[in-house]
Amino acid sequence: MADKIKINEKVFFEFDKSKIQERSFSLLDEVAKVMNENPQVKKVRVEGHASLEKDTAATRRYNKQLSELRAKAVMEYLTKKGGVDEGRLESKGYGNEKPLASNDTDEGREKNRRVEFTILEQDVVKKKVEVTP
Repeated sequence: MADKIKINEKVFFEFDKSKIQERSFSLLDEVAKVMNENPQVKKVRVEGHASLEKDTAATRRYNKQLSELRAKAVMEYLTKKGGVDEGRLESKGYGNEKPLASNDTDEGREKNRRVEFTILEQDVVKKKVEVTP
């Protein structure tokens, strides 16, 4: 069973804000479509992740708060614009707690700034198998 809804593009936000950039609307529309076409996916967590340039307590706190606001903004987009039932979604911001790459390079920080969709609950879909003698 899959545990993620994979997206091959980034969700873009306005700099230092939780406002989603218009260029990401079609991507989020596609995520909403996938969720609406797959009711067996019962619960998805929208996860916001950030990078960390300066490792200070204030920066970590700020990044966590911003990633929480961004995850919530994506969740609201999916429910209000995409028609996904609100009960099927939750949001969580991780800040820089789960990096994919080192924050020592621009490329690493870019990889770490992301939104992920983790499937928390889904029904097992049983395939109908026909046997002919």
